[in-house]
Amino acid sequence: MSKLLLKQLKKLGIGTLVCLEWYDASVGKVARNPGTQIDITVRTWGVFLGFLGNKNKHIIIAQNIYKYTTGVYDVDYSAVPASGATDVTVIMRGCIDGAEAKQAFNSFTTREVASRTVRHVHLHRGE
Repeated sequence: MSKLLLKQLKKLGIGTLVCLEWYDASVGKVARNPGTQIDITVRTWGVFLGFLGNKNKHIIIAQNIYKYTTGVYDVDYSAVPASGATDVTVIMRGCIDGAEAKQAFNSFTTREVASRTVRHVHLHRGE
């Protein structure tokens, strides 16, 4: 990641809706020709929540934020290696309030995550 991109990301402010472009490090099935270099470009849309990681910085982008009770969230997120990030496009600043974004971020970094409950309903004919 370039220093310019890092500076851009730091200026965003948490809660900003973005499109982040980055290179995936996994081996994909996109190469049809032997010897083709695989650079898999990925676009991730979501709300910028901040950075995580001591040795390797990751950019945290939330796709879904479930608010169960005051201050208790469950977050579906992408942790994008900062070294693979190539571009960021701002879609909407202040998409969610900064305080709420911080609470959502803290919910999964401090393990205060509510578990989702799945209810199974069994239907029987004639009942």
